[in-house]
Amino acid sequence: MNFRSTTTSAAIALAGIVAVAQHEHRVHLLGGGVVAHPTTTIDSISFEQGMSPAMHIRLMDGTVESLELSTIDTAHIAPLATWTFEDARDGNTYTAVMIGDQCWMAGNLRYLPIVHPGNAGSTTGWYYYVHGYMGTDVNAAMGTAEYQNYGVLYNWPAAMQGAAGSAADPSGVQGVCPDGWHLPSDEEVKRMERFLGMSSSQADALGYRGTQGQGSRLAGSVPLWSPDALTAHPLFGATGFDARPGSVRSLGAFGTTLGEQFVMWTATDQGTPEAWYRGLNYTQTGVLRSEIEREYGMSVRCVCDQ
Repeated sequence: MNFRSTTTSAAIALAGIVAVAQHEHRVHLLGGGVVAHPTTTIDSISFEQGMSPAMHIRLMDGTVESLELSTIDTAHIAPLATWTFEDARDGNTYTAVMIGDQCWMAGNLRYLPIVHPGNAGSTTGWYYYVHGYMGTDVNAAMGTAEYQNYGVLYNWPAAMQGAAGSAADPSGVQGVCPDGWHLPSDEEVKRMERFLGMSSSQADALGYRGTQGQGSRLAGSVPLWSPDALTAHPLFGATGFDARPGSVRSLGAFGTTLGEQFVMWTATDQGTPEAWYRGLNYTQTGVLRSEIEREYGMSVRCVCDQ
């Protein structure tokens, strides 16, 4: 087992991006997976000898995470950086965050060229929604609290902007994302989930997966979530991904789970009528992996082209 300090800063070659450096303590396990905590959340790290030597990571809230030394490959301090950038199409500004070796948009995409009411939809046409808004006036839709808090809901054709589905890593699908960014494939999301500690079998599974609070770590903005298991987890918000519960546009109407559910598209299709997505729920600490009809309206998170 090796312990090292990594002092080189992460860099992303994108115009207009400003980096703000932080750090996290990462423990890489021999069986795969990573246990990672921002250093600002750690109170102390201690080691226990004896019959079962272990590393004990005590967090600021009093939680202790214990790892047997025999399961650890390496542990080190690495940069955890955030960036801000502007979408040249509409002037919207976003934060982005490094999770592993991927740079993720840390906010739901808000690009809204046109807007449709929630009772209009299609499996092939490009449809854009703001949760709860039933008109067609873009400026009025952008003036709502739902737009400001949760961004835009896109059906899968709008998210893809006419591109074919991709299971590659990276996906190669810019879709509705700004220049320099792309819609992540199912495999790219799995890569992030494995970095956060999921085993390969967990990442490949359906339903809610993960036993290390991966969903809570990806969620953010506590006041927007209904209080339950997701927000109660001690690592809520640890990654800076800031997933917010903007609900969904279901078949024929907006979902009733505002404050309870976050969902986002991937660029990977699952047969003609469906595509893969990810979700968080206020009662769960894991991450949902499933497929759904392309007519649904969901959030978009982009990954930068590196």
